[in-house]
Amino acid sequence: MLGEDPAPSPARLVCATRRRGRQDSFQENLYAPLAIHLRFTMTDPIAALIEKDRIVDVINRLFIGTDRRDWPAVARCFSDAVIFDMTSMVGGDPSIMTPRQIVDGWEEGLKGLKSIHHQAGNYLVAVRGDEADVFCYGIALHYLPQKSGQDTRRFVGSYDFHLLKADDTWRIDSFRFNLKFIDGNVHLGTDGE
Repeated sequence: MLGEDPAPSPARLVCATRRRGRQDSFQENLYAPLAIHLRFTMTDPIAALIEKDRIVDVINRLFIGTDRRDWPAVARCFSDAVIFDMTSMVGGDPSIMTPRQIVDGWEEGLKGLKSIHHQAGNYLVAVRGDEADVFCYGIALHYLPQKSGQDTRRFVGSYDFHLLKADDTWRIDSFRFNLKFIDGNVHLGTDGE
């Protein structure tokens, strides 16, 4: 019939065999793997959710790796060339950078801090085949004890990411931070205390 699945679902097969008085049937065992396979193709909503989860996981690993200063893990989140845009915070123009250049800059800029904490959420993910766009909110907290007691700096904003999938692995090839505001000790980690 038009609109029906090519193979009955396992649940339908179990119900049909129970109606016929049989709890176990050859047909149930034969069609169940086919029905399960058909449900997990990329056009399936469950498969799409799994793929979105894999994409968000890359971004979470980027932030967690940064907080742990696990620079090799951070570098693995990026493609070989990344459109890198922090202009909302530092001015200038976006640039194309390698993962090594990004990691070296972050390592140098964050090395004086005692703790780093990123918090991200409100993910909006759009997947188109082997490409994905992600928007999320983000907060970064920097901590370094100071004589003045002004020990923290907070960056609040959002991120726009573009990811590419190659060899079944998602990687970031475009990174943009959109600063809303900076709060706290803006000179934290510099000699300006």
